[in-house]
Amino acid sequence: YFYTRVGGVIGYALSDPIIANAYNNGDITINEGVETSSLIVGGIVATQTYTKSGGGSLTNSINRGDITLESNMPDYEGYYMIGGITGWNQCAIENCENYGNITSSSRLFDATDDETTLSIGGIAGYKTIAAIRNSKNDGDVTFTGSVETTEAAKLADVNLNIGALVGYSTYAFYDMFNEGDITIE
Repeated sequence: YFYTRVGGVIGYALSDPIIANAYNNGDITINEGVETSSLIVGGIVATQTYTKSGGGSLTNSINRGDITLESNMPDYEGYYMIGGITGWNQCAIENCENYGNITSSSRLFDATDDETTLSIGGIAGYKTIAAIRNSKNDGDVTFTGSVETTEAAKLADVNLNIGALVGYSTYAFYDMFNEGDITIE
């Protein structure tokens, strides 16, 4: 895999990082010509990982910048994770707010039988390991792209996960609020 990580404040934070009181007001745009097998974008931090259970946190942070994704996904296995606060996160998130809009006009295409996934959320695109608490999304989430496959591939291998708060998660949420709209065209 070739990973591209883009964060409004931090691109990649690993080994139990503590991120607190971060603020982003700048827009992030990924243009059509960018090609990568995995793209992770977050208004505050693109990727935040842990090394021990309960390690690391993302607290009291605000994103006001818009995220625009025009890049097409590759014709092979790939993962795109886009979030108003964080693209892919394994740490606890608390008291975070997103006011930026997220727009994707990407083409998801799979020509093989590998998996292709796009996960978009107002707070987190892809969330595992630890809970999200007392966080709010006030930005709109819009997908105007397309999902395509070939006869050689299975349509079930192309996944589109869109949520006003979280696109895909394996963990718990407490006291979450959404005031943004979701549009899929």
